[in-house]
Amino acid sequence: MKKKVFLIVFVLALVIFATSIYAAGDNFQFAINYTGNIVQGEAKDAVVVLEGTDATVYSNALIKVELVSGPSTPKITAKDTSGIEHNIMELGYWGPPEGFAVGNTFKNETPVVATYNDPGTYVIRLSLIDKNSSDRVIVSQEFTQVVETAPVNPEPSENTVVNETNNVVEEIPQTGTSIWTYLVIIVAIACVIYGGNLIIKKQK
Repeated sequence: MKKKVFLIVFVLALVIFATSIYAAGDNFQFAINYTGNIVQGEAKDAVVVLEGTDATVYSNALIKVELVSGPSTPKITAKDTSGIEHNIMELGYWGPPEGFAVGNTFKNETPVVATYNDPGTYVIRLSLIDKNSSDRVIVSQEFTQVVETAPVNPEPSENTVVNETNNVVEEIPQTGTSIWTYLVIIVAIACVIYGGNLIIKKQK
């Protein structure tokens, strides 16, 4: 009886020990680094970071990308090793379909361009999954992004034009003859006629 109890305890201890080593080996971490504020409708450069510290080795891992919440689906693009651009949010993942190798101590940085068409709060989830274990989630992190409303610029009047070189608003030069010119000419002609009539009356 004692041997059976000892054997059960030994097996449980071994399982717990193995599990703790396995969990400790999955030392992966995500980060999304933006510079400055995120503004509605503006393409924003960012870097998605995946790093590991003495992490477990996986030969066929993949990064899953999900929109947890937000006013609309943003466009997040990245280029693969061939220079071809992909919309990560549209695909739902990043990496070759068969996955890629990760593990040990490393740091991968992927430049992306994010465009949010609507202001508000977005929550994006990044998960590292193991293709060899039915897409088991190795690590998962959520990131909250606050998108500001785009500033509203006043519409220029019909008599102004924007000089796009130096952003100076200039008045459009007037062309042709103005109404004031016509009035001056009419008054001058009337004076000439009136003066001519006075001269004719005096001569009579």
